[in-house]
Amino acid sequence: MICESYPHTTPEAISSSLRTVAVSATLPNIIDVADFLCANEAYAFDGSFRPVPLTKHVTGCGFLGKNEFQFWSHLNDQVPEIINRFSAGKQTLIFCHTKSETERLCATLISNKLGNKHPVNTTAPPGTVDHCLSYGVAFHHAGILPSDKNR
Repeated sequence: MICESYPHTTPEAISSSLRTVAVSATLPNIIDVADFLCANEAYAFDGSFRPVPLTKHVTGCGFLGKNEFQFWSHLNDQVPEIINRFSAGKQTLIFCHTKSETERLCATLISNKLGNKHPVNTTAPPGTVDHCLSYGVAFHHAGILPSDKNR
C-alpha cells in the first residue's frame, strides 16, 4: 500500500508508532483530509457529544448599505441586538473573518455596553487585550502577543 499523497511512504512507515491526529471544529470535508493523511479511520462528531449544549440561530439582517462592502462594514452594528435577543444574559462566542474585524467587533460590543458597564482597568490603551478585558470582552486571534494569550 503506497499513500498517493506521499508516494515514497512505505507500509512500514505508515504502520509505525507515529500517530497523526488532526482536529478541527469546522471541517466539512473530513473524508478528503483523512484520505490526504492516509488515515485508516476518521471520526466526525455531531452536537450530541458536546459537554455544553450549543444553540444555533440563523438570522437574516436584510439589506445593509448600497453594496457588498457596506453590507460587511455594517454587519457589526447588528451583533449587539442579536446577542441581546439570543444570549439570555449568558456568555457568547462570536467568530469573525479577520483579525481586524475581531478587534472592531470588540470595540462595537464595548460601545454598546455588552460587557462590564464600568471598566476595571482604565489605564489600558484602547483596542488592546487589557482594555477589552477591563470591559469584560475578550478577543483572540493569531496576531495577539504571546503574553496576551495567557490572560
